Amino acid sequence: MLKRITNIIFFILLMILINTCQTPKEPDTEPPKIEVVYPIDNQTIFEEINIIAEASDNDALEKILFSINGEIGEDRVKYSPPWELSLKTFEYQDSSSIEIIAIARDVSGNETISDLITATVDNSTHYPDSLKIISVDYDLEQMTITWSKSDDVDFKDYNLYYSIGTNDFSYSQIIYTNSTINDTSFTISLSSNTFYPIYENWFWIESVDSSGLSTLSKSKSNTIDIHPTSVNNITVFYQTEVINNETVKTLNISWLKSLDWDFKLYKIEYQSGFDSDEENWNLLKTITNINETTFQTTQFEPSTDSDIAHWFKITVEDMWGQTTSSPKFNDFDTDGPPPSSNIVSISYDTNSMTVSWEQIQEDPIEFNYYNLYHSITNDFSNAEIVYNTIMSCNSIDNEDDCESDDNCSWSNENICYNNSIYDTSWNYEYTLNDTNYFPGNENWFWIGIVDNIEAESIGNALSNEIKSPPNSIDITSISLDSTTKDITVSWEANNESDFLNYKLYKSEFEWSYDTKQLIHNVDQQYDNSFSTCISYESNSNDNCIYINPEYENWFWITTSNQWGQESNQGEGMIIPDIPLPEAVNVISVDYNISNMTVTWNQSNDNDFASYVLYKSDSFNGIYDSIYNITNRLQTSKSFSNFNPTIENWYKIKTTDDQLQSAYGSPKSNNIDEPPSAVTLETITFNSVNSEFVLNWDINEDADFKNYEIYESSNYDMTNANSISTIDNRQTLSLNRQVDPEMIANNEMLFYQVIVEDIWGQNSYSNIESGSNHEKFIFSRGSENYDFIFSIHYDEGNQQYTTSGIKNNDIWLFQISSSGSFLREETYEFGLSGVGESDKSMLYLDNSYFLTGWTQGNDNDMDAYIMEFDQNLISLNNPNLYCATFNCNDTNGNSICDNDENFIDSYENDEDDDRSVAIINSSDNNFVIVGSTNDDELNRFFIWATKTNNQGEEIWNTERSLPYSSTFNNSASSIIETNDGNYMVLANIDNGNYNTDIWINKLDDENGSLIINNESELSNCNETSGICYGGESIDEAYAIFPFNGNYIIAGTTRSKGNGGYDGWVIIVDNNGSYINDFTYGGMYDDKIYSITESDNGYLTFCGYTRSFNSQNEDIWIFQIDLNGDLIFNKTIGGYYADKGYGIKSTPDGGFIISGISQSIPGNYGNLEAVLIKTDPFGNTINLD
Repeated sequence: MLKRITNIIFFILLMILINTCQTPKEPDTEPPKIEVVYPIDNQTIFEEINIIAEASDNDALEKILFSINGEIGEDRVKYSPPWELSLKTFEYQDSSSIEIIAIARDVSGNETISDLITATVDNSTHYPDSLKIISVDYDLEQMTITWSKSDDVDFKDYNLYYSIGTNDFSYSQIIYTNSTINDTSFTISLSSNTFYPIYENWFWIESVDSSGLSTLSKSKSNTIDIHPTSVNNITVFYQTEVINNETVKTLNISWLKSLDWDFKLYKIEYQSGFDSDEENWNLLKTITNINETTFQTTQFEPSTDSDIAHWFKITVEDMWGQTTSSPKFNDFDTDGPPPSSNIVSISYDTNSMTVSWEQIQEDPIEFNYYNLYHSITNDFSNAEIVYNTIMSCNSIDNEDDCESDDNCSWSNENICYNNSIYDTSWNYEYTLNDTNYFPGNENWFWIGIVDNIEAESIGNALSNEIKSPPNSIDITSISLDSTTKDITVSWEANNESDFLNYKLYKSEFEWSYDTKQLIHNVDQQYDNSFSTCISYESNSNDNCIYINPEYENWFWITTSNQWGQESNQGEGMIIPDIPLPEAVNVISVDYNISNMTVTWNQSNDNDFASYVLYKSDSFNGIYDSIYNITNRLQTSKSFSNFNPTIENWYKIKTTDDQLQSAYGSPKSNNIDEPPSAVTLETITFNSVNSEFVLNWDINEDADFKNYEIYESSNYDMTNANSISTIDNRQTLSLNRQVDPEMIANNEMLFYQVIVEDIWGQNSYSNIESGSNHEKFIFSRGSENYDFIFSIHYDEGNQQYTTSGIKNNDIWLFQISSSGSFLREETYEFGLSGVGESDKSMLYLDNSYFLTGWTQGNDNDMDAYIMEFDQNLISLNNPNLYCATFNCNDTNGNSICDNDENFIDSYENDEDDDRSVAIINSSDNNFVIVGSTNDDELNRFFIWATKTNNQGEEIWNTERSLPYSSTFNNSASSIIETNDGNYMVLANIDNGNYNTDIWINKLDDENGSLIINNESELSNCNETSGICYGGESIDEAYAIFPFNGNYIIAGTTRSKGNGGYDGWVIIVDNNGSYINDFTYGGMYDDKIYSITESDNGYLTFCGYTRSFNSQNEDIWIFQIDLNGDLIFNKTIGGYYADKGYGIKSTPDGGFIISGISQSIPGNYGNLEAVLIKTDPFGNTINLD
């Protein structure tokens, strides 16, 4: 056993000896194998890619090293498969080349270097789509930013950036990041330091994809919250009352409610003395209720014309602390400051800035001067007067001296006034290095209107459109001649019209304000390259550009405009190792009716490879490649499929044999404007052929295609049909045959000419009506002011009769239905007047009955009724008058002739009694209404009286109707109601210190009030009746029966859009409210008369200052049964024009009576006018 163990041990030892005596192993010298399989050579790469290498070794691999552009870092070494390296291509410039090498090292230290792979980076079409900030909205508590949703399939994040006060992304900070693609809004609480709506809060939204590519949106800001609107329609008056045997004078100030959504408070302030310091204001009251628009106090004594003792202003403050004060006003000017006017335009060029405003809506006699205010912010408290039209006209008291001053004019009231009322613009000419009114900033302007007692009204402000700095432009190529050491830098061209220069900068690193250096100025707009020498010696004196080889040496370009605004820098560029191709610019984008042609400069590169033409819909938009051209001599491309009505931006990328490229400057076509509209003339009717004759002026546009004429039975051209297409531009008329029966029935058709160009753009002419309706404007008058009010049409004699005042005489005249003068008569009664209403005259039994007032021998005013035959001859003795109603003196003796039809309110009284309206009652008697006063008690009464058809009194209200000591209370109209009683319309002081509309009914038997103090219908303060109105002045002038109810028309300052608005109230047979509507704009609009149209709708006339750009115009409009406008027209010229009466005519049109100062050849003089329109208010031109 021992022997066996010994043998085994021996055998093991022998084997160990044999093994240790073998030959040693040879070293491993075989290198590994390696190949870069992705990307392949000359491949274009984008977004984030994996560089993939395949490697092997006979023994074992230790690691793989990746070299990118000659650089190997620790993060580019891989120790185990897979042999891949992630590369973010967006960290490299587009069109740049990337050199890729992979190095394999085995465990024995053997290395193999792969073949060089050169790839080109191009992410230009792989960035996320640009998003859009849709809105930046805010309320009183928070601000919400909303943006468009990303459509990218590889979406990763939204990043929201914010900057306060400046639209410069370099100052922005990220405030929100979100990875939910459907979450496209962000809300943040408001703060007085940030995110406050009185500042610009700029936002950008960035879309990031999974590869890390990102696209930044254009910026958007909140709309800066403007200052509150100044209060409007200020009314000031004193109410005198006797309380406990003491006279108490209460000052009342009322105004129209603020319309500001962020209202906080009203502040009423005062100062004493005309020359008080503008800053020295004393607080009267602070009001936080937006609806509380009346202030009362007894602490002041009334001012007088010669002693303006107290001035006031009302300030509105919003929730952000912004304030706007009204113009100061005084307690003598009872209607407050004059109506305001607004700035309407601010235009500028490199030579001047022009500010224009609306012509004043004030009476020229009351106008004093304009003040033009300016501020660089929309804060009137910081505004300064930069221009005014102060003249001394109102101190001139004779016509010769007045007319000798070019700045003054003499009025018909024998007053000299400042004629700068018609100067509605101001021009400021810039001087060298002038910074005033720089359009790169906001320039806010206000126009102030000062009246003859120095009360001023300020309109709404307007600022210029801010001139933006030029768009940034890019360096497009840099080439360096290695032999001559000359460098050429090229850049995009600035295509803007106010170009000033280019500035070429150099910096040691990417855009650095610390190291940037201005290299060169270029003053020629299309000289967009610069060549010079370079030097590598910092102390060289050869005027070459110093290039420090230790730095990157970037070049940048900016451009400035003639306002001195410099753009941000665009994309910069460093000197390439291999010269880039020369950038070529698009020099024109022209088009004709067949083609659009893009032309560019020719490349001079010897290694030229191709032009690539790119197209975009905006200067800074995404450019898509559309053509590749390899012929260096081809420098234009034409397209037959194009749209010149939008911007078409083109640029050229030049590529060389090394696959390097450079982009030139883009250029766009001039956008084709829509065709010039033609004017359709007034359509005439040819009765011989029963056809309308249409004529229009010519369209001279080169791209004219056709005229297309449309016809409709609707005034707004709805459901219009094309009746003719005319391709010949010289054909300027069309005869349209129509059904004679339609003409006989006074039906209307409407026409419009549409011009179409070859690009499909249209322009529209005015709409004209075709009918056989008579249309005319008849004027008549004297050298003095002449008025007419009521109008009547005599169908039997086919004539119009009207009445009024001419040279202070009672005046009647007639014209034919075609507008030809027939006859006139005047009657002298000393100082006389007719009732200022559309019911001052009526026609009965072949006679005309006229009511009004006259001042007789006793110097008081007496009401009258006069009778005239159909030829306007008076049937009364015009030289006599009677001072009593009952024509009996105190002894019972008759003092009136039997044919004398004058009436007055009291026997031998010395008070004034006026009649304004007359009706013929169903019992064949007369009722007149107006006013009477009591001089001793200083009271003005609404007054009515009923007479028989011989002028003998049946009853009169004497002094039983409401009165006021503040306003001249007066009835304005009357109507007989369905129950045989009389509804009286009047304007009164209802005890709330303002003018309200008053309605009551009078018993037909005795004239007593039907709606008395015990009636549930009565709602007036301290008087019986029904009142309509608010906190300001509200008046009614006309009443009209309609569909079993009654229509009241007048004006309101208590509601509506501003100034006086037309007010229509619908009441029932008892005067109770049914509905109401207001019509008008921000200035004064009043309704004086109503009529029912053939179509069953209501048509109104009056005057407007809101629907024109001049003074008052005659206003005619129609509403349907819902109160909606059917049409809204003005008739007028340069001066004042007003309509006082309107009646429907048998042909469906209207006849309007009124006044005009705009009659050609007699401008400024007030004449009577009769205007005939068609059913839609159309007539001939006044001038």
